[in-house]
Amino acid sequence: MCTIKRRNRVLRFESLSDRLLMAADLAVSATSEFVGPLPLVAESEMTRVDGSQNASLSQLRSSDYTNHVNRYDVDGDGKVNSRDVQSLVNNIEEDGIYHPSFVGPRPRTYWDTNGDAELTPIDVLLVLNEIARSNAEAVSTDVQFRLELTDPTGTPVDSLRVGDDFLLNVFVRDNRERSQGVFAAYTDVIFDPAIAMPTSAPEYGDTFPNQRSGDASARGLINELGGVGATSQVTSGEQLLATVQLRATSAGYIRFASSMADVRPDHVILLHGEDDAIGNDRVNYGAISISVFGKDLD
Repeated sequence: MCTIKRRNRVLRFESLSDRLLMAADLAVSATSEFVGPLPLVAESEMTRVDGSQNASLSQLRSSDYTNHVNRYDVDGDGKVNSRDVQSLVNNIEEDGIYHPSFVGPRPRTYWDTNGDAELTPIDVLLVLNEIARSNAEAVSTDVQFRLELTDPTGTPVDSLRVGDDFLLNVFVRDNRERSQGVFAAYTDVIFDPAIAMPTSAPEYGDTFPNQRSGDASARGLINELGGVGATSQVTSGEQLLATVQLRATSAGYIRFASSMADVRPDHVILLHGEDDAIGNDRVNYGAISISVFGKDLD
């Protein structure tokens, strides 16, 4: 029999945000980046929730809740992407941090990415770092996603206060030497749901009027955001893919990171002048970070 001992305490996501960004520069201004959705956090800097030093990646243990084929593939679908992150976040939010007793049949979901017999923010962190590593290995940037944060009037912002409404704008660009434009583009966007939450459904750029997709109802994930262009329109240069309005709900440092959309073959990236979908190794997914201050900041 497989038994799980759960602790009846709820994870505070402020600590999750701190762990995800402990190696980042906590600057006040919003910073847009293009290499991977998240900076790699040194394993030597990672600590467990009890304060003890975590093992290095080469020394990580395995358990029945660890995927022995790929420890970062939480849902066992053969890919490491935002769905794995969302699965971990959902389970931590629902059940809190807990210690499984690894006895019995192999589970359907592999929550224990670091093999320490616990479900903690470290498990989330390792998956995010693996996504960053994978995106950093891209050898070409034929397609570029860029994220931008503005106030509701469209003016760029370099910091926010709790209660502020703001816009997340997602742009896409054909970066080929002989650019002919992006015909179809889709992406997922991951963020910390403890610091911001969407307040409206996505709105879309005029360049992508068909097959529009985007779900902002899941906490910490804007899912399958994108659309397809008009068949008669060939547009080069950067194009607005979609906009999502959000509200800052808690003080902290928040990072929005785009990554590959998961629904295939419907949600692929297509370029004018090429017959096949663009491989992930030719796509550079953008990220942007910003500080959120309390309401009483002078």
